[in-house]
Amino acid sequence: LDEFEKAHTEVHKLFLTAWNDGLVTEVSDGARIPASDAIFILTTNAASRQIGEIAETHLDQPELRDEMTKQALLDAQFAPEVLSRIDAVLPFTPLKGLDIARVVALEMEQLARQFKLELADGGIDPEILLHAVDAMQDHSRGGVRDIARMIEKEISEGLIDARAQNARTVRLVASEDCVKVLVVDLKDGSADASHIEEAV
Repeated sequence: LDEFEKAHTEVHKLFLTAWNDGLVTEVSDGARIPASDAIFILTTNAASRQIGEIAETHLDQPELRDEMTKQALLDAQFAPEVLSRIDAVLPFTPLKGLDIARVVALEMEQLARQFKLELADGGIDPEILLHAVDAMQDHSRGGVRDIARMIEKEISEGLIDARAQNARTVRLVASEDCVKVLVVDLKDGSADASHIEEAV
């Protein structure tokens, strides 16, 4: 249940019924659906910055960390009746350093595949990843979603051009204040790494 704190209170009540009574009643026909064998996983961004700090500073004190995390959620107006039914809270620590670089690399690879392209081996210039790490650490409020949007904005046009050239694999390189998409080879094998064509 993603970002559960944003759901309407009536939605909260429906899940409370499932958690309290172990069943959900289907409104259309009144059928009682058992929920006693279900595992419910809720995510929330409520008090995320504070909880991230708690998670980092209390790694070796799980009981205190859980207590402080639940209190932070209560302070952020998370419904106490919902919070009281939660067995365990698993706080996430903020992404840093190489973790950011890995996420950025995965986002780039996924975006290239949306255009039916593959990244060549070593196809992401390390300078791009270092820049992304610096950008996210300087402006971390939006997190990975902001980084993903930034990546899409920077390389989509180059990927479109590469696709139009019938490229099979591409390489992403840092160039001043932008990212360039270079064609490594074409689907018919008529280009290779020694004949790289610039797509942007």
